[in-house]
Amino acid sequence: MGRDGGGEARLSLTQVDGLAANREEDLVEIDEALRRLEELDPRSARVVELRFFGGLTEQEAAEAIGISVATLKRDWDFARAWLLSQLRGNPDAQVEAQ
Repeated sequence: MGRDGGGEARLSLTQVDGLAANREEDLVEIDEALRRLEELDPRSARVVELRFFGGLTEQEAAEAIGISVATLKRDWDFARAWLLSQLRGNPDAQVEAQ
């Protein structure tokens, strides 16, 4: 599959469920939360890096990490929920690692 993503929409910083980053402080908060996620679940953090920042499709990111697309989707769902809880000021939310 090429870089066109096979019809999948690309992700941008302004499109992902509440992770919009219009100010430098937002980017710093996202970076800090991503570092905490990396300590908790390194693979999920890598998924975020490849999908959110790298713009890879699900298939491309799964191949880069060496996991199935289904596993990547689970990691992505967990990472998004965890990051959103961190960015919304609820770091103690019960989001379980995979």
